[in-house]
Amino acid sequence: VGFTPNGASNYAETFDELLEWAGEPDASTIWSYGFQTGAEIKYNTDYSGITNEATAIAFVFDDAVGAQMMYDDLNSEIGGSDITDWGWDAPANQRIIGSDYGIIYFRVRCIFCMMAADTPGGDTTAIRCMADEMLTRIIGTIDNESASWGMIKRAWAGSPDTEH
Repeated sequence: VGFTPNGASNYAETFDELLEWAGEPDASTIWSYGFQTGAEIKYNTDYSGITNEATAIAFVFDDAVGAQMMYDDLNSEIGGSDITDWGWDAPANQRIIGSDYGIIYFRVRCIFCMMAADTPGGDTTAIRCMADEMLTRIIGTIDNESASWGMIKRAWAGSPDTEH
């Protein structure tokens, strides 16, 4: 599976920027959890010769408690099933909407991440690989309970191009 940033992105570190990006009531909820910064980056994916677009979102919170509240909030809103077979010590969940759109979200330390993409036939392989690669980069870059936007940017620098 290959991933290439396609140039479309959002970034926020103030409430007004978050409000413009996420709208209400989401911005107020996210902010109340101790939001520090966030980014949304669009990627082109190539999986088994099929090109698609995927979205990666990361929110950095004051601490792991805020990131867990975001995870719990999304979990109660959209549900899904726990991912238990990916080898990370971080809560993760996946949800297929209809039969062709997948969301994977997880929390690690003070960061909440979500990946979303078309999943033909419910196959989440491409976004699971993307989530795994992003988590690998985050784990190797951020501190235990805090992260700056610079840390996240370094973690996501370049294209997460992996073969799974």
